Amino acid sequence: MLWVALAEGVVALWFGLPFLAHRQRCAAAMKSPWTPNTEPLSPEAMPEVVVLVPTWNESGVIERRLADLAAQHIEGRTLADAGVRLVLIDSASEDGTADLAEAWMVEHSEAFAGHSILRMERREGKTAAVQRALGHIREQTPTAIVVMVDADARCSPGALEALVRAMAEKELGAVGARPERHGITALEASHRGLFSWLREAESSLGATPFLEGSLMAFRAELVDPAALDPTSNADDAQIATMIAVQGFRTAQHPTAAFIDDVPTTWGTRWDQRVRRGRGLVRLLRRQRHVRTPEGFAQSLRFQRHAHLRAPFLLLAGWQLAEIRWGLGLRSGLLPWETPLGAVLTVFESMALLMLATGLIERPWFKPFRGLSTVIGGMIPLWGAWWREWFGGPAHLWTPNAEARQREK
Repeated sequence: MLWVALAEGVVALWFGLPFLAHRQRCAAAMKSPWTPNTEPLSPEAMPEVVVLVPTWNESGVIERRLADLAAQHIEGRTLADAGVRLVLIDSASEDGTADLAEAWMVEHSEAFAGHSILRMERREGKTAAVQRALGHIREQTPTAIVVMVDADARCSPGALEALVRAMAEKELGAVGARPERHGITALEASHRGLFSWLREAESSLGATPFLEGSLMAFRAELVDPAALDPTSNADDAQIATMIAVQGFRTAQHPTAAFIDDVPTTWGTRWDQRVRRGRGLVRLLRRQRHVRTPEGFAQSLRFQRHAHLRAPFLLLAGWQLAEIRWGLGLRSGLLPWETPLGAVLTVFESMALLMLATGLIERPWFKPFRGLSTVIGGMIPLWGAWWREWFGGPAHLWTPNAEARQREK
């Protein structure tokens, strides 16, 4: 039984040490965090800005969303006065979204400096829509700053201005807003809080591979639309990674924020978490050979461990624990009677309890909150891998209508 216990201990260390190492690396980086440019931009320094809004069946929110965008100001000027154009690409909506958007733009012609509404003949997923829209933007204004906004996200006051000001830093290739989610569960709040902290820390280390596509800005010239994978989601992470590999900083803005609503039912939240996890799994599998820039490559290696390796290590540890208990009970030796066995039994009990609380979407108390968030986060990743192997297409899904209608 000793070899089984030793193997289980090795698996536990293999699972946990990269998380501890990356946390220490991020904690050191946050002692001198990256700070975005906040200085006002003169009219001469104002870049060309294009707001990109991908839509599919957004008739219930599209008019509110356009009004929300139009209420933003940059350096005390309306978006129209600041020269900001809008590009809306509709993925063959069946509810008249594009027509509603066109009618709104005609009625509020002063909202933007110009607009284009692109209509796809059939629904091909968000990444394919972003791919086509970026091709259009690069043809019209190849050096533009693109601000991508999801139809179900509301911008906090001054968010667009903060992102555009940040992009005055020439080494900054992309910057994402910080999420503020309404109706979030305790576990999701803990997970998102940890996720957001990591994004800011990785920003300080040089670049983060993941940004929130609900509201992010990036340089159009750094994104080759043909290099995006239209059969997958996670278009935001695809864009961020593509830019970071070129040596530019990708960062989460510490103050600019967007607001969205979380689904209220467990099943819908599960689908959302699994879909997001699946998109990151696909991206990280495609980026296995990134070696430079060094700081970004190190962050990417950790994310590959967390998403591609850790879920299977946890399963392997589970199986070894069952074998250890089975052999111990068969031989008449209780699994916790040796010092190593006692330590492993404590870890096994904690892991099982953390998985159980993860299913009911509850984190543990401090100082175990981070660990319980990580362990609980393996559950949707198992679902993501299952769907990757046996599920349907990754690029098509139905947005949650109930959450969108709750917004105030």
